[in-house]
Amino acid sequence: LGRTILLVRLSSEDFSDDDARPAADNHMGSVAEKLPEGVVIVDQQGNIVQANPAFLDLVRVISTDRIEGKPLDTWLGGSRVDLQVLMANLREHGTMRRFSSVVRDALGTSQPVEVSAATITARDGPLYGFSIREIPEGRRAGIGHPVGTTTHLTELVGRVPLKSLVRDTADIIEKLCIEAALRLTENNRASAADMLGLSRQSLYLKLKRFGISDGEPTDGA
Repeated sequence: LGRTILLVRLSSEDFSDDDARPAADNHMGSVAEKLPEGVVIVDQQGNIVQANPAFLDLVRVISTDRIEGKPLDTWLGGSRVDLQVLMANLREHGTMRRFSSVVRDALGTSQPVEVSAATITARDGPLYGFSIREIPEGRRAGIGHPVGTTTHLTELVGRVPLKSLVRDTADIIEKLCIEAALRLTENNRASAADMLGLSRQSLYLKLKRFGISDGEPTDGA
């Protein structure tokens, strides 16, 4: 009685379940670091807490210092509404699978991606983890429009101010119209631009912005 006994474990054998948990968590972190898909963790406001090297490669940023604390929708989504849809679904359902979106890198180039996400329980409140995978060229031709975005749009009503919702969904409508014009003109950019009342340069910039793959474009009338 009255004595303090300090136990020091010198052997890694015979771990209890509780002892093994930190090691398992470390292994999980190591796996995320080495995954070829981008992995990002954000806080409740959508600001980046952590990201793996594959995500840095996706957005062409050399260091996590350049992205930590910044909104994920700086790089993810054709508009802010993509992340809002994802976050709303995570808060309500806990997970989200195969959500079609785009990633914009530091050079201004966009590319189609597929996003899966899950809610993570943390001491200071929930965090949200995202797995972001590039869509292979062979699958891009079969992609029409971001089904996840349009299907879940109504779920934002009451969670996002109407003014913001209307502004951001205008981008979705614009993208759908551009894709429709390209289909109708068999990927003739000049004809598509004329159909949309845009200059060729303006259409080209919008194609890059939305990450639209227009097959083998022709520029003739």
